[in-house]
Amino acid sequence: MKTTHILAILVAAALAACASPSGAPPAAEKEAETQSTPIYGPPPPAPKVEAPRAPFLLHLEGPQAVMAGGEADVVARIVRSVPNAVPIDLVVKPKDGISLLKGSAEERIVDDHSQEIVRTFHLRVDDPGAEIEVTASMGGEGFGATSTKRFRFLREAPKPRTSPRPGGVVERAR
Repeated sequence: MKTTHILAILVAAALAACASPSGAPPAAEKEAETQSTPIYGPPPPAPKVEAPRAPFLLHLEGPQAVMAGGEADVVARIVRSVPNAVPIDLVVKPKDGISLLKGSAEERIVDDHSQEIVRTFHLRVDDPGAEIEVTASMGGEGFGATSTKRFRFLREAPKPRTSPRPGGVVERAR
């Protein structure tokens, strides 16, 4: 009976070897297959992250030309990306040749509802070439932002005394 058992074991081993295309036992083939093929597939794409946005933008508006000795208004607009309760410090620095007549030179603005904050500054302009500087800043724990803008009143460009013509230069009548 011993030879019968040995013969049965040899026949079973031969059949198992024939069933595997590589000639290796099926368990070894299955293990090799799982090592070469990833189980989870390719990694998912990285999540899209928005670029950081400025917490506010500062804009200055005013007239393009003011005569020396004239008065003008400059409007500061602070546009916040999201209204919040973080205070904004607004500082106005008129340079030599400009005087602040109305409006605060320094102000701490606390407004948690408005997306746009507007302040108007009334100025006397003795030197239209001078500029006014406005700085807005805000900050809290772990963040901060500052924006500085300058506004210069431009003199009206003088009109040329001569004008070019295809045939030459023609003098303007005085």
